[in-house]
Amino acid sequence: MKHILIANGDEIAIPIARAAAEAEFTTTAVFTEDDAASLHVRRADHAVAHSGVGSAAYLDIDWMAAAALANYVDTIHLGYGFLSENA
Repeated sequence: MKHILIANGDEIAIPIARAAAEAEFTTTAVFTEDDAASLHVRRADHAVAHSGVGSAAYLDIDWMAAAALANYVDTIHLGYGFLSENA
């Protein structure tokens, strides 16, 4: 595992990106239109925009999976809330 897609927004994504960098993993953050200026977008090595806004965009599992495949990630970190609460 060397490339992680961080499938969550600002608050939890920042420590995930920091820990991944310390472990020398590459990170790709996802963000919505209203999160484009968020710190987690700048902390990650790469960032992928979702055209949606708000928490609904972070629940778009099909888009997250497509973003992971398109960016050749090894794993998806769900953080807490959003997708991690959806069995």
